[in-house]
Amino acid sequence: MSLPMAAGALLVGLPYSISLVAQWMYGWPNKPGYKKYIEALKPRRIYCLTRAVLEMLKYFQYGKLYFQWKSWYKNVENHKHYEKGITFGRRSNKLDMYYSPNVSQSGSGSAPVIVFIYGGGWGSGERSIYCLLAMQMAKELNATVICPDYSTYPKGNVLCMVQDIADCLIWVRESSKRFNLDKDNIVLIGHSAGAHLAALTVLFMVEGRDELFIEASKQTEIATAIRGITGLSGVYNIVDHYEHEQMRAVEYVSTMHKAMNGVENFPYYSPTHLLKKFSKDQLNRVPPVCLLHGTNDIIVPVSSSQRFSDLLTSLSVRVSLHLMPKMDHTEIVTDLMATDRHFYTPVYSCIKQDYSKFLGQVFWAGFGLTTPLKMNMVKRIMGRPRQEECSPQDNALGLMHLRRLFSELCHPPRQMTQKEQEEKLYMMLPVFNRGGAFRRRLERLGEKLRARGMTRNCPAREQRLQLG
Repeated sequence: MSLPMAAGALLVGLPYSISLVAQWMYGWPNKPGYKKYIEALKPRRIYCLTRAVLEMLKYFQYGKLYFQWKSWYKNVENHKHYEKGITFGRRSNKLDMYYSPNVSQSGSGSAPVIVFIYGGGWGSGERSIYCLLAMQMAKELNATVICPDYSTYPKGNVLCMVQDIADCLIWVRESSKRFNLDKDNIVLIGHSAGAHLAALTVLFMVEGRDELFIEASKQTEIATAIRGITGLSGVYNIVDHYEHEQMRAVEYVSTMHKAMNGVENFPYYSPTHLLKKFSKDQLNRVPPVCLLHGTNDIIVPVSSSQRFSDLLTSLSVRVSLHLMPKMDHTEIVTDLMATDRHFYTPVYSCIKQDYSKFLGQVFWAGFGLTTPLKMNMVKRIMGRPRQEECSPQDNALGLMHLRRLFSELCHPPRQMTQKEQEEKLYMMLPVFNRGGAFRRRLERLGEKLRARGMTRNCPAREQRLQLG
């Protein structure tokens, strides 16, 4: 074979072959008649689509992980760490539930719940792939991790997927006593399309959508129980992501537009568009959001999380954004499966940081403090009588002081001595020293701190508390 013929086969024959096979398998351009073949043969589409296909070859580097999770999931001895194949929901999907060894060994109360929603472009994925991730996540976050399957396309559209995730959340609340779950302490973590579905499900429930076919009161209960959403390389504006797919020439082979029943439904299924229509009351009920994204992500650009973060900030919804240098779309999830992976520590550090904030809200909520009670606490810290209004500056300063005291108790920078713990609690006494309700809350504070191993029963401390 001559050099020109070899070059032609390499530069023309190979790309056209790869591109045409991909379009034949996953879908031709959505054009009428012969025009779809004309569109499919355009040089730009051929070469961009070929590049996208060749980029998938890097997934072979995860061969070792593939055999690890495959063998771990089938090993009967590992069943002590999780419950496998539990049926839930209206479509009888399955879920796996992973226990934290730290929680189970301590014999403490009910465990917080993390529901992990895997990605896969709305058209692929299964719960068993993420067994190693769920196991590590349960260990790192001291929580029970639930990984459900959902009706990916073509079994269902995006609305079906949202309904399945909502059914999983209902199952968590209904099965809390059986599996020792904290039904009022749920965090959603999703990757890619899973992050989109997690955010969309919560927003649908905050809005009380009839399409979920769930009672409005039950939707409100579930939305209230969700303490936070963590999105890993997520899609939050479907219109913007479709433009990105067009740039990569994968919009017709992608499952996205099919799973959403056409481009006309993109705004309906976009969390960004939903949030813009929310009332002030609905925005107040949106849980805090944590966004992580790799800067080397070419499948879902980093601008997806950046724009979503900007929108949430503009709407006064609590959000934190973590950009991970040199990390791509797959590494953000595969590197959570084993401790020896490159990004294991930095990604979990970010997740833990915001997860502790989510739990911190539960810690405060456990005292049943309404907004007026909190403001009274602020006034007492600032030395103001209860009937006198505090300035915004005093309110902010008082709350900051209160948060600092609790933060030092719950997350001390070093091991605190018994005397230091007593002094910190003594500084809190002005908040709790009037009325039986406040005394009961102080007792509950002590119980929570002892449950976390931060204090011991000490006669001297009890005497000081009574003197308060």
